[in-house]
Amino acid sequence: MSSTDPATSISLELGFSIREFYHNAEEKSKIIVQEMERISREVRESKFYSQLCKQIESEEFQSKLSRALGSHFYDVTMVIYALGSLERATSPKYQLAFALLLQQDFFGWITRIEVFDPLLSLADILVLEKFGCIVLWMNEECQRRVESPTLFFMPYALKSLQGNLLEANWWPSNINQVILLTNRLSATVEDYHDFLRDGIIFSLDSFMENWEYLEAIQKCIQEINIYTNSKNFAYGFLAHLKDVTNNRYLHYQLHDLPFMIKMQYLEAIQNYTEEMRISLGQPIDNLLYNFAFHFFNVAPEVDMQTLLQGEREVRLKFRRQFDKIWKIEEYQMVALIEALIVKAWYEQMAETENDL
Repeated sequence: MSSTDPATSISLELGFSIREFYHNAEEKSKIIVQEMERISREVRESKFYSQLCKQIESEEFQSKLSRALGSHFYDVTMVIYALGSLERATSPKYQLAFALLLQQDFFGWITRIEVFDPLLSLADILVLEKFGCIVLWMNEECQRRVESPTLFFMPYALKSLQGNLLEANWWPSNINQVILLTNRLSATVEDYHDFLRDGIIFSLDSFMENWEYLEAIQKCIQEINIYTNSKNFAYGFLAHLKDVTNNRYLHYQLHDLPFMIKMQYLEAIQNYTEEMRISLGQPIDNLLYNFAFHFFNVAPEVDMQTLLQGEREVRLKFRRQFDKIWKIEEYQMVALIEALIVKAWYEQMAETENDL
């Protein structure tokens, strides 16, 4: 009878599980790569892509691009946020195919592609690396502050995440280096104004005028967090605060605050945005449907803080109070972290075996 150290036994079982998990993901990734190659051919040969190429090659587009890139014309990073899972859906494959074609077909100005989405599986990561993309470990929450011209491609981003990106670069020297390819911001702002007009939502000014009510419920929120981290539970609890505070803003709108705080950035930048809409009829699989390239042109002397709603002191006081009681949840990154750890562990095991 052989006696095996329990720790060794667990390690062997875990090692086997990791191998099996990795090999399964590897097989899935091969299938996805084949699909990607087919989809890339489909996109490249489509009338939609042909027309889009003409738009990108136009004098108007190239003029805006040259201004944004300056001396960095052949040294641009594309950052893809909110791509979705290649393994679980078809649309992300089309979005990635477009991004790769953009890198391949246009003058070599995109030198690297970085991707983050909390939904990425191990198979997704293997596919992205196969196509030369860099998978980001850290959830930046779309708050990257640019130091050089950067193209942000945000296929399925929430409006609050678009606002995060603008807020992080809310200086002329930064925002002018941002090129944003996403849903048309002007359409988002138009919808927002329609909601305001119809009374579906209230203005951020209304909240800032009543910011002291946020302080009044801070204790309630903290007590909730002792028992649960669920925002849905918090929403349900806050719905009853109307009886306590007799203030309709808290009753109807508290859950909209993150969106509304970020929405002011989308609204404020409109007069400084040059939006080149991709209006080429119905695209393939909704690829870039109602999208636009957004170039920003803010003069160096503009104080961008003055573009935001409300007096600065009141706005900052409101924001500080808001940040105390409302911490926006991080994405559920369990799958992504698991995939990255398994990949690193598997590669380390393979390297160890090669050394033996």
